[in-house]
Amino acid sequence: MIHIFISNIHSIMVVMKKKPMTKIIILIFFSILSHQSNSLGDKATTNIVLTKPSGMYKTSNQNIRSRYYVDILNPISSDTNPGTDSLPWKYCPGMSGWTGFASLTAGDTVYFKNNGEWAGNDSDHVLITTGGVLYDGSSWGPGTRAKLRSNRRLIQEKGIIRIDTDHPTIETVIRGFEISGKEGNCTGIRFQGNNYFQQRMTGAVKRIENCIINDAGVDTANWSYGIEVTSISSGQTKAPGLLKNVEIINCRIHRPHRSGIVIYPNGANDSNKVVNVLVRGCEVDSAGQSPTSIGAGIVCKNWVDSIILEFNYLHHNRGTMAGAGVGIELAHSNSTSPLGVYNCTIRYNLIKNNRYCGVFIYASGGKDVCIYGNIFEGNGNQSIMINCVAHTRNKMKIYNNTFFKNFKVPIGWAGGDIEFSPGSKSTYDTLEIVNNIFI
Repeated sequence: MIHIFISNIHSIMVVMKKKPMTKIIILIFFSILSHQSNSLGDKATTNIVLTKPSGMYKTSNQNIRSRYYVDILNPISSDTNPGTDSLPWKYCPGMSGWTGFASLTAGDTVYFKNNGEWAGNDSDHVLITTGGVLYDGSSWGPGTRAKLRSNRRLIQEKGIIRIDTDHPTIETVIRGFEISGKEGNCTGIRFQGNNYFQQRMTGAVKRIENCIINDAGVDTANWSYGIEVTSISSGQTKAPGLLKNVEIINCRIHRPHRSGIVIYPNGANDSNKVVNVLVRGCEVDSAGQSPTSIGAGIVCKNWVDSIILEFNYLHHNRGTMAGAGVGIELAHSNSTSPLGVYNCTIRYNLIKNNRYCGVFIYASGGKDVCIYGNIFEGNGNQSIMINCVAHTRNKMKIYNNTFFKNFKVPIGWAGGDIEFSPGSKSTYDTLEIVNNIFI
């Protein structure tokens, strides 16, 4: 048995039990990641990268203006204080319970005492962020992570943390929090436009980093997810929404009521779109407590473009309805929509022990998808299930993956590790399935 843990610099440590197949599987895994094939052209040079990439992933706000400190445990804390480490706030601007008059500005950093717990009493949030501000729940204090939860049930389409605005050039960062959605029956972190009917956040990166989200939602009254990346609210069709530049890094999501991380613009209006999203080094397990959800670790749904899903560990997502419990779902709410998931790369993930399948591609979810360098192990049925109905000009590449103890037949039209459903009638400009290993 192999478990892969990805560190913050994306190095890989393999921890194993001493069984006869272990060394063989390890060699297969690393040979796949470094394998070169003349038939793959430029793809053959795509190898695993063990150094921290440049560009998208930065660890600090580069335009620091002011630092503020929030400590709910200190008896002298007050929202009328200056917010220093010696005279901290009790809450911060944007929080349920804030009573002060100060405001935050792009470039500010807010440190939460990492052994404190804040429970909101508002019906739609515990914290609404300000664009360009870094919120840090782990760096200050003797604990590990500041905790956020709600004392009351939140209304539909809301989250414990709401990202309402961004800044054109300064990153918005949420780092190092532990969030519970159980008491609020709600999503952990949600993108929600300041204007409920239209959202256009196209500025600098919005990053969620090193957060733990437990029990996002408890019943079907709310459609609750661990992290929801959406460009417009459900049912709103009055104006187009556009959300760009999102990173979700090294987060852990446990037992979300529906799915774990969802990249999900509203499908009622095909002008809504999410673009340029990176999900790296995250772990999602036990998704799908809801009887009406696919129960996926990660979902890309409706019109999304330029998505990278890499170095994630997606396991034991169970679901309760038929066909539920998958590692990754690519889909569209409307099976006849010509739009879907474009430029989606799924690479270097461990997708393991999900009840139904590893990757489920449905409707126009497979417009342009590349799946390589992954390990699929012990998934209940197919490793990759493709059911794209009557769509044209699709592109799909599946190569250099390892399939271990999943389905019995490697490739088939009605059963197999890689299965094209009998109802899948799409046509492909490019369809490549090469250099995979089935064990």
